[in-house]
Formats: sequence, structure tokens, C-alpha cells
Amino acid sequence: MSVVWDFWSNFYERLWVQKVSLGPTRRAVAAKLAGRLRADSRVLDVGCGIGELLGELALEAGVAQKTSAAADGREATIGQFTGIDASPGMIAKARRRHPELTFEVRDASALRGLVLNAHEREKFDVVLCTHSLPYYADPAKVLADMAAIMAPDGVLVLAQASANSTYDAAVLSLVKLTTGTASYYSVDALKQMAAGFFVVESVEKVKTAWFMPSIILMVLRLKAGEAPNLGNIPGNALAPNQIECLTPNSNECLTPKSNQGQTPNITTNLYREYGRDFKSTNPLKILLLRVMPDPETIGLQHVMVCEPLELEYLAANLGADGHDTLVVDMILEHRPLEAFLKEFQPEVVLMSGYITHVGTLKDTARAIKAWNPETLIGVGGVHAEVVPEDFLTEQSETPVFDRVFTKKKKLGVRHPVSSLDAVQEARVWLGAAQETAASQGLLPPDRSSTARYRDKYYYMFHNPCALIKTSYGCPYDCSFCFCREITGGVYSERPIRDVIEELKTIPEEEVYIVDDDFLVSAERVKNFCDELDAANLNKKFLIYGRADFVARNEHIIERFKKSGLRAVIIGLESVRAQDLTTYSKRTSLEENEKAAAILRRHGVELYGTLILGMDFDKEDFNTLNRWLKANRVHFVNLQPLTPLPGTAIFDDYKDQLLVPREDYPKWDLAHLVLKPQKLSVRGFYWEMLKLYHKRVASPAHVVELIRRYGLMPVIRLSTGSARVSLQYLKKIRQG
Repeated sequence: MSVVWDFWSNFYERLWVQKVSLGPTRRAVAAKLAGRLRADSRVLDVGCGIGELLGELALEAGVAQKTSAAADGREATIGQFTGIDASPGMIAKARRRHPELTFEVRDASALRGLVLNAHEREKFDVVLCTHSLPYYADPAKVLADMAAIMAPDGVLVLAQASANSTYDAAVLSLVKLTTGTASYYSVDALKQMAAGFFVVESVEKVKTAWFMPSIILMVLRLKAGEAPNLGNIPGNALAPNQIECLTPNSNECLTPKSNQGQTPNITTNLYREYGRDFKSTNPLKILLLRVMPDPETIGLQHVMVCEPLELEYLAANLGADGHDTLVVDMILEHRPLEAFLKEFQPEVVLMSGYITHVGTLKDTARAIKAWNPETLIGVGGVHAEVVPEDFLTEQSETPVFDRVFTKKKKLGVRHPVSSLDAVQEARVWLGAAQETAASQGLLPPDRSSTARYRDKYYYMFHNPCALIKTSYGCPYDCSFCFCREITGGVYSERPIRDVIEELKTIPEEEVYIVDDDFLVSAERVKNFCDELDAANLNKKFLIYGRADFVARNEHIIERFKKSGLRAVIIGLESVRAQDLTTYSKRTSLEENEKAAAILRRHGVELYGTLILGMDFDKEDFNTLNRWLKANRVHFVNLQPLTPLPGTAIFDDYKDQLLVPREDYPKWDLAHLVLKPQKLSVRGFYWEMLKLYHKRVASPAHVVELIRRYGLMPVIRLSTGSARVSLQYLKKIRQG
């Protein structure tokens, strides 16, 4: 990357972008700092380029430029005004332009070497980072390091192009063609990244030409008492003898010898806040990985990509134990996995997934072992907890996973009380004292670990969207579902106050509560609404719930709507009474109809999921369509009956499988894994596709969606739906 900037350094001050972006930004920063700079202020410019901004601020502070021989000025002391940049070409030009200031060739990942110890007089009063944060591989680390080198009353001035709209994203995608890899974060994403150490003093938009993307100027201050010492973050402290820097104006500054590339984890704040008194005696570099689904899977990722909550829990809790973690979401990444392995050099890789990911997880594990056979690999997730055998290998084969996190005792792992106990198992495996880890509750998820992805996480029209979990397990026992199996039949709830405190840390307005069933207790939902109102939290919620609860508790739905309820996912399952009995659903067709009416009456969107029986014929599809139309249910997820391994009904169908157990990508609740009784496979898929488009894509419904959500969200959802439809058309063609 420095080669690119070395090239631009030759004529950087003459670029057109100076007029429309860089110049306006410098003027906005100077105006924001007017009156704040003292004669002895220490100022650091991270990604300083050719030193234009630092030179202007030095002049404002009364520091003479030697080139102008100002008689009434003063010289800056060495290091008082410092600029760093990874490009030797930029720094060379900065030194020629401003020889009275200090410039170093230094990557942003080595910020801490600028402060040799924790004495306050060596820290910076003002840290600048303008138009450079998008180019750093780990911006959360850079922000944490900035906090470490700032004086307690210092300020961070952050300015960058920011993707806060579809137009911004489109324009900035073109900018990347000229500058290389970059992530232009939204304001919400920036706030989330900075939340570990900073409070936001102000946010404003830099005035630029109408055709420019948003340029955001933020001023941040350290949280009270949150300025970290250089040595207080486990596994990342840099002792003085680990830094070798030459004189301030030399061309060379070496990065740390032994800790090069390690990432100070923002969960250190959580560690202090929650009073953890244990750490691993052997800090490790741990890659937390979400894999890309197999192309064969008919993927909901075309209409939703949600944050990997389980990896964020791992990042928080392993980080608090002193380990160095990095979350990589391959669904959203453009770089190959090998790039992250080479850059981060992980000693441990932890992954999770569903049944559809089993093959991909195994292939990924093999690739990692080929890269470095010594890398430890663990796998978890709902499928690993229920059917861990799928992740094992034959005795004659080399194991691909060093650890499978499961509730089954026969694999040598203690029986957990919830799916998230896999997090505790990982902590024990990687070095935390077992008796201590087992007795402690979980830290909340570290959402800063996914800061570079957060503005891309969404669920249909809920965009951007965060996840939260408030309970574990399900008190019901539907035969087709293994929610109860995941937790061994145990259902438990988090205290509402605890949930509210976590919600306060979530910057996104849209929140998806991913409990298997949030609508279990009317009193708990009411208490949740009361606490939301008391905390004055302006959130909009998507939840899972049951039709019978909604049908019996209209007053609770009405109350929840006032506190932000926006949509409910309900397993309607069927419009045939006999099916509801067969599935042990314990609801009735009348309750489904009443629930749909109540939600419609109070303006709450209904996302209905339905199971399509293998005995369906064309008339059954038509009957279902008429029922959905009569009850005005437009958003539907049509799932062919799928006896998932681990569920109560799997054994009933295991001898009738159309798709082999090992063909994991097709066990996505969208493929036919059983043979239809009255229709051909091609005919069944065709009826599914027709029904879906009758309900979701009818012209009247599309017009209503545009009116409610706007044109661009509808276009995006339509594009995703079209991709799913193409996958089905391929199945129809194949027969």
C-alpha cells in the first residue's frame, strides 16, 4: 500500500481531490481546533501525508516555519508536532516542506512506540486522523492505541469520507479503484469502534461540493478513567526494550520486535468493568472465523446478513482472558483467508456454523492445517452441539478439528446449560483456570470486534441491524425443531436489567432479538417495555414469537409496539390442523389467524414461516395461497419438511432421504431432502416459487413496501429475492 502513496506523494498537493476533499477537511479541522492549541500542546497527525495539516496547525500555534524565517515565531520542540505515515515518499516530502516539525516513517499499528512510558507529559494533547482510518487493516486497534498515547484531557479529531447512504457507498466504491483497499465506515460504525475508550464530543459534516460523498468530522475525548497505560492490556503490552526507534527525524523506525501485529483488544474495558481476576497464563493469537456458505446452499444471505454474535461473545471473553483476537467475516470480506492467516499469524482458529456449513468448515480447517499444521482449530455452533459426529473423521483420517464444542458427554466435554457455554469451554481449553471460568458469567459480546462490518449487517428492511440474545433454549418441544436439543431441554432467561444495559451499548437503532421465543412470559415482556421506556432507548425490534401468545395477549403487543416492536417472526407452520398436531406445535389455525389480525391491527409486520408437507399437491399450494391472501400475510418463508439430524422426527424419515446426510449444503430448509408424494421434484419447486412470488412480489405489495420503506431498500430486497429465485429455477431445470 505504501507504494501507492509513494507514487501520489510526487504531486499530492496538486491533486484535484485537494480542492474538493482534503482542503475543506483541513479548514474544518483548523476551525474546530481554533483556540484549543496552547504554546506547549503536543500534536500527533496519524497518516499525515506530506504534512499539510500539521504545518497549518503549527503555524496557528505560533511555531515559526524555518523556510520563512519568521522573526517573531518560535521553534517547536522535538516531537511537539509529530506526523507519522507508512509512506517514505510522503514523509520525505513532509520533511522538506516543514523541517521545523517532526516526521517519522511509521505504520499506524506501531503508535505506542511514540510514547516510551506512561508519563503524562509524553502523551499527546491532540491526535489527528484525517482520511487515513479507512486504509488501516484493524481500525479498532488503531483507535485503542490512540487512546493509549493521549493525555487524559486530550482530544482525537477524526475525519474521513463516510458511507452513510447508498449514494456515499456508490461514490466511494469508485474511490477505492484509485487508492486500494479501504473501508469507509458509517458514523454509527465509527462510534461503535470508538466506544471502548472514547466519548463523542461532536459530529458534523464537512461542507463540500454537492457531488461529493459525506465527509464526517468527529471530535472525541477519552472516557473518564479509561486512558490505558501502555502495559496494562494483557498480551499486548510493549516493554521499552521491545521498541527500537532512531532519532525523531530519521528515516527508520522499527516496529515492535516480538509483539509485531498484535491487537490490543477493546474488551479490556469490559475486563476492568466486570472485575475479572483471571487471565490465561499463555496469551494466544486467536482468529475467530465465519465462513462463506457453499454456493449450493439456497441462502438467506441474499436477503439478510446478521452479525456473528457467537464470535463476538468469544472476542469479549477470550480478550478479557488476555488473548489477542481478530474476527474475520468471510461473507463480507473481499480478501482471501490466506491474507488474514499471513498477516495475523493465528495460533488458534475458532469457527462456528450450521449443518449447511459442515463441509465448508472441514475444508477451511484442512486449508488452515496445510498453511500451518501446528495451528489449533476448534469448531462450535448449534450443529456441533447437537450432532458433533459430523465434525469427526474416520480413525484412518487425520482429524481436521482439535476440539469440537458439544453438549454430549461422550466427547469428553461437560454438559452445558446453554449453547453459549461453548464460549466457556473455549476459555478453559485455551488456558483460563477451569474452576474460575466455569463459575463466572459471560461478558457481553464485543461488538467493536466487528466494527469494520457493522454497517453491512441487516435483516431485510432492518438496516443496519444488531443482534442480542436475552434467553437460552425454548420451553416448547416442536418435533421438527432442535432448539431444545441445543440446550439439553433447559430454558433460562437473562435478567431484564442486564439486557437493558447491553442495549445501551448498541449504536444501531434496529435490534433483532434472536431468542428462540421472546414471547414466553407476558410479565417479562411488559417489564422489558417498562425498562426500555425508563432508559429512554429509541430502538426498533424484530423478535421471534408464537401465534398463541399473540392471540392471547393483544394488550402486550399493543404495549410493545409503543416501545419499538416492529416485526415478529412467527412459525405458522401450516394451515392444516392435522399438520399442527403432527408437528407437536400446540397451536391452532384459529390462533394463527387471530395473531395475524392483531399484528396487522397494531402495525406490526408479520414474517411467517411455513412447513410444506411432502403430501402437498397443487390444490394444497392454492389453499395455502388463499389463506395467506385472506389474512394478508405477505412475508413468508416456505420450508419443505426437513427432518434435521438431531430432531425428534429424523429417525422417522432417515430411510426416505432424497438428499444424503453428507450433502450438507442442501440441508438448508429450502432444498427438498425428502421425495414429494404427489408432485415431481420439479413440480414441487415450481409451486413453491409461484406461491412465493404471489405473496411477496405482487404489484400492490411492492407499491406498499416502497411507500413504507423507500425505493432503494425495496430494490435491494428484490435483488436478493431474484437471486434466490434463480437458484430455484436452476433446481427446476435440473429436475
